[in-house]
Formats: sequence, C-alpha cells, structure tokens
Amino acid sequence: PVTELIERCIHGKNVVVTGAGGSIGSELCRQILEHTPSVLILFEQSEYALYAIEKELESYNLDIKIVAVLGSVTDSARVESVFKSFSVNTVPCCSIQACAIGGAEPSRRVKEQCIWNLANC
Repeated sequence: PVTELIERCIHGKNVVVTGAGGSIGSELCRQILEHTPSVLILFEQSEYALYAIEKELESYNLDIKIVAVLGSVTDSARVESVFKSFSVNTVPCCSIQACAIGGAEPSRRVKEQCIWNLANC
C-alpha cells in the first residue's frame, strides 16, 4: 500500500467501514486505527458482529471516537443519513473478489458492494 495516500485519506478524517463486523471489515478497522482517524464509523447489518467489533476496538483505549451503526448498505436512506450525520470523508472499499468470498451467496455480496460503490464512491 501507498502509506502517504492511506495517511492522507484516514488521519484526522471521518471514516466509515461497511461490513465492519466481518473478517475483512474488522481487519480494515484494526488497520485504520493505526492511522488515527478522527472518527471511525462501524457500519454493519449483524447486531452481534457490530457489538463484538465495537467492544474489541474500544478495548484498545485509543483517543479515537468509535461509532457503531446498525444497517445495510442496500438501505440508501440509512446510508445517506450516516454520511450526512458524520460528515464522512473516506470509505475504504474491499475488492469485489473479496466480497464474493463472503459466503454461500456471492452474487448478493457482489450486488451490495456494487450498489455501495456506485452510490457513494
């Protein structure tokens, strides 16, 4: 990765990670914290996964605001509300290939990621 670009897009910014409770999303969250965002918004549709990653990240005791938001990227009104409420600057997106490995319904995962990318990137 290009460290300068990552730093410029994350340090001091309001960053939202979709699928924050999944294996890829949670790792993105851990790595994003290393670049000190102003706010890290965890956007996840699974209540338990959201709770688990929120508690893990809070246990690091960093001076970074962590906000947990329950919702789906296919709910455009919810996504728009989050973006406006938190003045989101950065949305790291995983690749379509990575989303496609996310379970027995790869076409649904690809569709969700495509909708998110087209609408918000």
